[in-house]
Amino acid sequence: MFLSARASIPLLAVLSLIFNTVQADALPLVQLRATPAIMTEGDLLTFEFKLSKPTPAEGLEVRLTLLRDTDPLPGDADYFVDGSVNVTGFRFVRNEDGTVSDAVVSIAPGVRSAKLVAKTLVDDIAEVEEHAIYALANNNAYLIDEQRYLADFTISDRPVVGVDLNSKLPVREGQQMAFRFNLSRPAPAGGLPVRLALVRDSDPQPGDIHYFVNGSKHIADSQVVIENGTIYHLLVTIAEGATTATLLADVIADGVTEGPESALFKIAVGQGYSIDPSHDSLLVRLVDR
Repeated sequence: MFLSARASIPLLAVLSLIFNTVQADALPLVQLRATPAIMTEGDLLTFEFKLSKPTPAEGLEVRLTLLRDTDPLPGDADYFVDGSVNVTGFRFVRNEDGTVSDAVVSIAPGVRSAKLVAKTLVDDIAEVEEHAIYALANNNAYLIDEQRYLADFTISDRPVVGVDLNSKLPVREGQQMAFRFNLSRPAPAGGLPVRLALVRDSDPQPGDIHYFVNGSKHIADSQVVIENGTIYHLLVTIAEGATTATLLADVIADGVTEGPESALFKIAVGQGYSIDPSHDSLLVRLVDR
């Protein structure tokens, strides 16, 4: 029995849906990210690709569209350097004015992951920070993971600073706690002042903690900035040439029952450094003895 033209329309729609579903299931789902999120000139940058299934026998070309770049002219990094894994080729696609519009990464056949390594270049030009975002571009050879499709990174010509609390929480009165700073390059001549803003404190009045005590390492100076009796921030100067520093602090045992106290410090923007977004804050929790 033959179907009428009207009856065949729903059938064609169903067949088209089945075909598209089967075709989609046959394609690898691609994820993308860039590490680290921020780096100093001269550091390595890695584009990490993950696929839901092995690439086909002929390999897979993945296209990245440059969504944002504060300096879109080429020359800030050498791409496809030693350390790249399962990558067989790389090229830029440029606009007529020479700026970069896209990049194409060739991934080796039969693999489910790949790494494209780039070496950022030290150009001795004061540019402060350069920010770029690449996104996986649509392609009929692969699907895009909508949760992980961006490579978002910043290149800085200043030291990148991070901070962590190197103490077990909660810290009891009478004990010490340690603020540990990490820098991507040595602190400059004269030291590097880093400001830790006190963004939240259940007891912002001074007197609970004595900062910069004996045992602090590679700290040239530390000041508690107080206005109208309230602590606003710490100004910690990291010693010249240091790439790590530890600020020790005594938690004062005042014999007063106050219950748990907490404070959140966050690295504030400064002219001499960039901030590591993965290590930009620390939470302190104090308890009575």
